[in-house]
Amino acid sequence: MSWLLRSLLGSRLRCIRLHDSGIALCGGRQRQIPFTEMSGPARVSGTGTIVMALADGSELSVSGFKPAEVPSFVKAVNETRRVFMSGLIAQAEPELVALAQARERLDQPRRYPAACLLDPFVKRAQSLFEALPKTAPADLMSEDQLRLFDAVSAFDREPEQLREASIRAFIDAELAEMGEFFDTIESNPLTAEQRLAVVSDEDATLVLAGAGSGKTSVIVAKAAYLIERGIRGPDEILLLAFGKGAAE
Repeated sequence: MSWLLRSLLGSRLRCIRLHDSGIALCGGRQRQIPFTEMSGPARVSGTGTIVMALADGSELSVSGFKPAEVPSFVKAVNETRRVFMSGLIAQAEPELVALAQARERLDQPRRYPAACLLDPFVKRAQSLFEALPKTAPADLMSEDQLRLFDAVSAFDREPEQLREASIRAFIDAELAEMGEFFDTIESNPLTAEQRLAVVSDEDATLVLAGAGSGKTSVIVAKAAYLIERGIRGPDEILLLAFGKGAAE
């Protein structure tokens, strides 16, 4: 669809044109306004003024049109926006559902949410939100769609905060569930710091500890923990130690 509305105010703004995916202002104030940058429907204000609410919280007002022509133009804008955005959201919904399920697993993680596990979902969300609006168009979405949108947008907006919260939830639950294991795996119960080193399962983890502080106990407990929890099999674990006693 292409709908043209010409301004009466001269060179500052010659016209406003409606396209299938947004609005274009032509003249001295040339600007493209995709529907994904609008947070709500366009409306008529006063006589001959069109007002559009934008996703960044601002409003754009353009005026100088024949008052009789503005209502029909605004109606066409809102209908075109509804068709475009509804199609965009419907196309994205299967991926929103899949990513929302991944988000639910992060809220109650059964495995340590290492960066290598989360990064693929973050990249999928970022790719998805390149086409979707940053702010959910609440006037065009159902409550279920809004919940999906809000859940998944966290992957795009704050992936590190999301992962940190998931790590805390996992560690708290895992330390509580594996308390007896950590009490008995070595001759002495593991300390809080040793337990944290064992359950942390990042892509790479560096543990710094002085002589006689229990590094060997951590290595033994780490291997036993990975096997006990089914995270790794014995043939997937390589242990290297400099000291003979530690190696034995």
